[in-house]
Amino acid sequence: MRKALSVVVGLLLAATLAAQPREVRVSAVLDAVDECAILNVSGMGTATIQVQGSFVGIVTWSSGSAGVPVTLMASAVNSPALPVSTTRVEGRWIAAIPGAESVQACLTSYTSGVITVTMTAIPFVVDSRPPCNPVTKLSGLCRP
Repeated sequence: MRKALSVVVGLLLAATLAAQPREVRVSAVLDAVDECAILNVSGMGTATIQVQGSFVGIVTWSSGSAGVPVTLMASAVNSPALPVSTTRVEGRWIAAIPGAESVQACLTSYTSGVITVTMTAIPFVVDSRPPCNPVTKLSGLCRP
């Protein structure tokens, strides 16, 4: 009985994880003021924005349907790692986005060049298994 229950619980956990998208992504070339790349991030937990190209302009990002600014933390690629929501240079930024419906990166100022914006979002990964104890440790149905 215990083994059958373990198999059922394991299958339910696998089905739940398989039903959730692992990643959503959009990439766009921006070359005019007010052009935007928009990514639906409903149900996602983390977003990255990567800006590439040689350009003179400003890319600004925000989250939510009302355009409420979100502050994204600069990753190790950028130095120093300070919270920002705009850039004039190439780089990669990352932020937690719980509850956001969308993230957008818009060209708010533009003079010249080519700007490619790639945005990616991944879901929160929550381990809902109970803590392991000596009896359940070998089953794989508990979190270490």
